[in-house]
Amino acid sequence: MSIYCSLILMLIFDSKTALYGAQEGIETALKTILPSMFPFIFLIGLLMQSFEGKKAKKNRTISSLCGIPDGTEYLYVTGLISGYPAGAKCVYNAYQNGQLSKKDAEHLLLFCNNPGPAFIFGVLGCVFDQVTTLWAIWLIQILSSILTAILLKSNEQSIPTPTRSNKKSFIQIFNDALHTTATICGWIILGKVLLSFINKWFLCFLPHEISVLLGGMIELSNGCISLQNGISSAHQMILCSAMLTMGGFCIIMQIASVTSGLSMRSYFLGKSIQLPLAVMLTAIYTDYFILQRKYTVLYIVIFFSFLLFVFLIRQRTKNNTGKNKLYRV
Repeated sequence: MSIYCSLILMLIFDSKTALYGAQEGIETALKTILPSMFPFIFLIGLLMQSFEGKKAKKNRTISSLCGIPDGTEYLYVTGLISGYPAGAKCVYNAYQNGQLSKKDAEHLLLFCNNPGPAFIFGVLGCVFDQVTTLWAIWLIQILSSILTAILLKSNEQSIPTPTRSNKKSFIQIFNDALHTTATICGWIILGKVLLSFINKWFLCFLPHEISVLLGGMIELSNGCISLQNGISSAHQMILCSAMLTMGGFCIIMQIASVTSGLSMRSYFLGKSIQLPLAVMLTAIYTDYFILQRKYTVLYIVIFFSFLLFVFLIRQRTKNNTGKNKLYRV
């Protein structure tokens, strides 16, 4: 309770900072988020409605690699195209419609929620001059998410709970998309207000690269735009990759808002694995294509060592779980 009172007093006595942050948040929401996210979320709602009661085309290569139920591969592809938090929204809609069990939906959150091309080629286009760099950033995000899915693959799939058909009208889907977009915009405004206070009282005293990274972990778009000021191209890519993988406070709260009832533990587990994978892949790329290839071999060795480490830990966990089940029987 004292924390809430302190925050209220902070807003009262430093209202100019709060007002500045809110104005920035509203500008970002109206000029960037609303035009880019709303059409995606609306069209995804129509797409998910068209899949209800139908069996999607199976791609056993993806489902066997990632350990997801047959016929749900389209959720991963849709998440890649639409980006976060629309990818999480796709998974949640499938869970609500009875296409996924709760366990499988939470497993899909491990890797189905990543930055989409609209954000990468739109927002990051003002940071990186070359289109090949933007493609590399997106492909690194895709590859790291697939590797995360393989490393954390679950062979146990539960049966979805049958639900009544909840066919929505065109207007209902439109209203749902508008509500979801408004929720996302609300978190962005709140994040901008929070970031304005942190910038004023804390981040301004830190080295520039650290302040950009921490700022991006609070509000992603602000952190990415700040990369264009006084940071080398190699460090730009590595910092950008780290921020994109984690998403930051605003993205996490957006995901929590559109996946009510699903545990976020799987999401955080997936991101804790994907983050070092994405950063190491970016380090390999930047050292090979941008720098003078001094440490490429070392980065590759570290990358595969990390893969092996996670794989061995995962196998040990599975073996312990199997033994526990035998003892119970």
